[in-house]
Amino acid sequence: MPVTPIKTSLFNATLNAYVTKRPKVVNKIYSMQDMFDNVSKLNFPIELRADKNATILRQLNITSVLACLPGGRGCVGKERLGTKLTNRQIAVTNSKGKRYNPKFKNASFGFIQLTGTLVFADGSTSNINIPIETSGIIGIRAGTTEFLKITTTNSQNKLMKLVLEIERILFKLTAIKKVREPRIEMINAYFNLYTDKTGKDRPKLENFKKVLRHFYKNGLQPHYSMARMPWLMTQGNPAVTKGVFKPNPDSEYSTITISPFGRVELLGVKSMNDLKRHYTLVTDIFNNLSSNVTKTYLNTPDENQPKRKYVKKPKVVPSVSLLNSFLLTKKDKKLFINNKPCESFKRPIIIELAKRLSVSHRGTRNVVCSNIYDIV
Repeated sequence: MPVTPIKTSLFNATLNAYVTKRPKVVNKIYSMQDMFDNVSKLNFPIELRADKNATILRQLNITSVLACLPGGRGCVGKERLGTKLTNRQIAVTNSKGKRYNPKFKNASFGFIQLTGTLVFADGSTSNINIPIETSGIIGIRAGTTEFLKITTTNSQNKLMKLVLEIERILFKLTAIKKVREPRIEMINAYFNLYTDKTGKDRPKLENFKKVLRHFYKNGLQPHYSMARMPWLMTQGNPAVTKGVFKPNPDSEYSTITISPFGRVELLGVKSMNDLKRHYTLVTDIFNNLSSNVTKTYLNTPDENQPKRKYVKKPKVVPSVSLLNSFLLTKKDKKLFINNKPCESFKRPIIIELAKRLSVSHRGTRNVVCSNIYDIV
């Protein structure tokens, strides 16, 4: 089975992105309060169709628009040192109407934030979050679907084409002018090294630790530190077993995770070219495994193989026959049954005795013994 194509799962992009480093003080060109009021006049959810030339995106749906205080990157912020989440939302408009936060009465609008969904050409959907600044810079924080598959031989930049299609819709909605080209800031993507199967039918690398050491010694070592292994965690078993390769401080590469099922995740990649570079690096190392590192797989058991039967063990109840004749005595404020301390008997015996004496049998042995003590 050949390596599967790259599938993007998440990306961040910027419209009207600065070519150089973002200045500390930006020009305030647009009124966020006017923009919030104009968008709020539309019927929610706002359904914005892509133009006829679009091939990736079918529609952008806006479900809510939020107005936020100046500063920060969203309507939910943090106090210093990240000790407490704070509400920075001034107002919100959605299908329930427009509502203002009385806490921020007459506060100035710092930026607005649109939330909604992307509808792709194949009908699949993903969530999107769109912060808009007074300078005309628009952020895109969105998920993707399997519709966006990328290979090293695919010259068409599907993700950038998607960004451009979103850009045309947003500039028309907000009346913001395009002054600079968009830029992809970060991409998360994944692929599989040797199978396209999912679920329980996936094969699994038997010599996974050995394969990880091969990855490190034969290609990743100049750029990464040795993989951290979640199965060495002491606080219980990890949810997912995988090796995590973190890049060195001076490396231009991004984080790579590899699981024994062949799934590879590329996290925080900066561009499409870097995405393909990571893809080529990992697949070349795997395809050139040394002779002493064999690709041995563990397949799932045959369905016709008889399954192991689990027999529930019967609950063993201690014998209470000794209660057929019992002697209750008190000594040193303690209860004795047949001259033995009450607490020394097993709880089922004490409970049975309490039931015979019509005494409450709830609680620990000490509690039940105390209840019996009170009536003796």
